[in-house]
Amino acid sequence: MCEPQHRCRIHESARMHGLSGTQDIAVTGFDDSPIAMMARCKLATVRQNSTKHGTVLAEPLRRQLAGEAIGKEIVQLPTEVIIRGSTEFVP
Repeated sequence: MCEPQHRCRIHESARMHGLSGTQDIAVTGFDDSPIAMMARCKLATVRQNSTKHGTVLAEPLRRQLAGEAIGKEIVQLPTEVIIRGSTEFVP
């Protein structure tokens, strides 16, 4: 995974070493930043709702600060893989 501004450099370096862009390597980002879509090299990414994730993850802390006993809990939060030009999706 990398920041969008590094994606083009990674692919250029791969080509200099005889690799073929999206067929030999896949470059992805995280958090689906607006730069990922606006960059010259469209960056595949993982999209998540950071606000919702923060709210869900802060709730046990809020309860604990209010004096409630909290136990261990597994929380699964939704994410979505967004395929763009930096990867070649092969089903």
